[in-house]
Amino acid sequence: MRVAEEHRKVVQLPILKGSSIGDAFSGFAPQIEKNAHVGRRVEHAVTAFAAEIRGWEAVTARIGEPAAERLRSQVLERVVAAVESAGGSQVAIAGTAAAPLVTATFGGDEHAMRAVVAAQRVRDVAGRSLHPSMKERFHACIGLNSGTIAQTRVNGSGLEFQASGTIRMFAARLQEFAGPDQIFLSESTYRAVPSALDVVAIGGVRTNGDGEQAEAYCLRGIRPDRTALG
Repeated sequence: MRVAEEHRKVVQLPILKGSSIGDAFSGFAPQIEKNAHVGRRVEHAVTAFAAEIRGWEAVTARIGEPAAERLRSQVLERVVAAVESAGGSQVAIAGTAAAPLVTATFGGDEHAMRAVVAAQRVRDVAGRSLHPSMKERFHACIGLNSGTIAQTRVNGSGLEFQASGTIRMFAARLQEFAGPDQIFLSESTYRAVPSALDVVAIGGVRTNGDGEQAEAYCLRGIRPDRTALG
């Protein structure tokens, strides 16, 4: 009985006849564009944020596991507060105890700029040491990617969901490639606010297992007149 109950909670794919998982990622854009009776789909521009907090091994070796756990908790609290203070939403913590992954979404006006400001704040607060004499510390490795997500409702199914395509996946991929205290931006994030950012191109970054690549940049800083959020 329990198995049957759990099975009913699973959304079977494809949801629409003749559709694919790729269609679901787009919020069934091709089907809804051809036939508005299929459902409703509204796009929103957003920037996806992903930050992995590394350094657990080095900090633990220096101050011991109990103290390192307390410090990691403090770091995560500061990181989440920094993201939320810049207007991040859907903030979540995943990953592992040794490498927590903080993700968030920035929408609305200046979403890309606010995500970049949040990334700098997160990098700064994550790297604060417990004591000035302590060189071992945590580091944030951050990826940002901008694009559109779709709020989709499929008529007749009762299904309403948010389709994000590969926006969050590429932000996570950039985070994986970033080193300690580095902030990697997709080209779409950089192009959203090019005059505000000092960046260096890092070339193509692999976006998936098939070897596809997209241009990316490493953030060196925000120009002084654009640091404050309006």
